[in-house]
Amino acid sequence: MSVDTKKAIGKTREEILADFENDLVRFEAMSIKIVGFDEPLEFSRTMDPMPQRLHFILPEYSIYRLTIRYKVKKRPLKSLTYHQTVKKKSIPVDDRNLHMIEDAWVNNHDDEGDFHEVTFPPSGVPGGSFLRGDYKAKSVIKEEGQVIWSYKWTLEVVKKGTPPGIGGFDVQEVDEQND
Repeated sequence: MSVDTKKAIGKTREEILADFENDLVRFEAMSIKIVGFDEPLEFSRTMDPMPQRLHFILPEYSIYRLTIRYKVKKRPLKSLTYHQTVKKKSIPVDDRNLHMIEDAWVNNHDDEGDFHEVTFPPSGVPGGSFLRGDYKAKSVIKEEGQVIWSYKWTLEVVKKGTPPGIGGFDVQEVDEQND
């Protein structure tokens, strides 16, 4: 006789952080500063507790600025660009291709204050009852047009007046069969 059960699967802190670095770059933080709110939302390597995935919750009609803080690891990087695509049910609703930095030197990884940081121009959040919900977002960093890092994340649009926040703390459940 077989019994179906659910098992919670969560990533370790090390597994989560591994998604935010490779041989060339290490992302220290990604933050969103929303107009009208004092404190930015920040997803960083030092968060405790650490969310299972990158997930920002923003009120509809918000205007925000995205900031990325990162370290260059092995060699200087040239002509870095940031590409962000946001989709709702496979339909692109935002597509930005932005300049990051022309020459990014290698950082001292033992010095917490030695990093690169870029703040992008403001962007807006859609609004209305039909536009609330989860949006699939993808961030891509390119060096001279070649992808060097990418990450899929979630942007959740909530009703105006709801405070912004960080989500993604839930763990994934998988089906498990027991005999």
